[in-house]
Amino acid sequence: MDELENNEINLLFSNIFDFDDFFNEMNEQDDDSASKSQEITSAAPTAGAATSAPHPLVTASTQEEKEQNPTSTPTRNFRSVSVDSFLLENENLNTKKKTDNDIRLFKTFLKSHKNEARNIENIPPHELNPLVCEFLLGVTKKDGSEYEPTSLRAFLSSIDRHLRHMNYKHSLINDPEFAKVREVLKSKQKALKKEGYGNKPHQAQALTNEHIEAMYAAKTLGESSPRALLHSLWLICTTHFGMRTGKEIHTLCWGDVSLGIDFETGEEFITFDTERQTKTRTGENPRDIRKVKPRAYAVPEQPDRDPVHLYKLYADKRPVDMMTEDSPFFLTPGNKTQQCWFRKSAMGINKLYSIMTEMKTDAGIQEPRITPYSARKHLIQKLNDENVPAHQIIQISGHRNINSLNNYSSLNKEQSKNISKILSHSNQSVEKHNRTATATASATPASSDFPMARGFFVNSHFQGNVTFNFHNSESYMGLSQTQNVVNHQRQSPSRTPAVTADSPVQRHYKRIRLIAESDSD
Repeated sequence: MDELENNEINLLFSNIFDFDDFFNEMNEQDDDSASKSQEITSAAPTAGAATSAPHPLVTASTQEEKEQNPTSTPTRNFRSVSVDSFLLENENLNTKKKTDNDIRLFKTFLKSHKNEARNIENIPPHELNPLVCEFLLGVTKKDGSEYEPTSLRAFLSSIDRHLRHMNYKHSLINDPEFAKVREVLKSKQKALKKEGYGNKPHQAQALTNEHIEAMYAAKTLGESSPRALLHSLWLICTTHFGMRTGKEIHTLCWGDVSLGIDFETGEEFITFDTERQTKTRTGENPRDIRKVKPRAYAVPEQPDRDPVHLYKLYADKRPVDMMTEDSPFFLTPGNKTQQCWFRKSAMGINKLYSIMTEMKTDAGIQEPRITPYSARKHLIQKLNDENVPAHQIIQISGHRNINSLNNYSSLNKEQSKNISKILSHSNQSVEKHNRTATATASATPASSDFPMARGFFVNSHFQGNVTFNFHNSESYMGLSQTQNVVNHQRQSPSRTPAVTADSPVQRHYKRIRLIAESDSD
């Protein structure tokens, strides 16, 4: 290589490397470095200059880089926030309202009965402890009746929540300074239970098939009017999608529900794609998401009950401006003077809560405990009656724990009637039991039809001496194990004598001697 001249080197490598361009680029980079160094030297602060003045090189170089490289990373912007305001905005409104009402009642008790004007968070634990105890024992409703045991527990939780929010150093629920409060609460709840309280008299009742049929007959469900269409979609969301009425349905957007098709069967369905904040999945745990997206399949033979048909009809009747993904799902129906089915405004949360009341009134249902939660209870009760496994039900209802289903499902009328007849020893229940037993016996083959296989005792382990008695009687085979009885006598094998019709029936035994342990896999 040393003997080659420059022209010869260029000739050899010109096909794979351009020396002229390479050296030109290197010269340009050297010139840029020299110019920047001159700028740094000229821009250096002189002695006695104010050090707080901004460095001129930073602004010049930054502007120069933006002009030379317009595709550079943009400057990150951060908005100004208020931490306290953010926490207040994201607090549960119902919890906040409940806490404020309970604290107001507790303060009324302190001022009127104890002449205590201090704020609750300023009262030391040794003084607050007896005050809370007396409040739990003496508080009553406006008519003088007792509160339910769960209401007393809610009072204590509200006071503890308020103190925790005010940075109180002790907890009414956990700390030993308020152990007497918790003991008083337990004793009060037991006393109320003795008087008949604590049976949840205001618990919602599940919708039945008769209720739903009455609603369809009254045309408060179906496709006959904008109001009936909204009611039907509300029922689909609460049953097929397991949504809770109120906030969950109020925050539902048009893009959260989509139309799909099963390519294997060709069936259409609507699916609940995007789940927002719920009671059990608040977003605090990012991994806690809904694993199964509920679907509602088409029922073409019943258009007024077909989720897909109702969804398509609702899409056709919605205003064009309300078809974006972030548009509210439930819209306000138009009145008689308007020429549209729905207006460009979202339905209010109170109106959504009153949908069940409207359907009850239209159908003439008189049960007082049919509430908005009755549709959700209908979902769980219906699936439970159809023997759907609990682990599948919670994937639709959205519960985190299978035990939570016990608060929603119970015995239906038919099950209660059958149990009552069985316990009453009625003829109908006895005949039904006999028919069931006969069918089971006929379906079960006799044991003699299946001879014992050779591998019956393979992989079996027994401790001590074991005696097996195999009876010749039909459909019976006895098996007994004794550990403390030892029989050392050996008997020579002999043939079993023939049994004739005149001879008495005898049971014949065959003794099998087994090895206690085996090396077999």
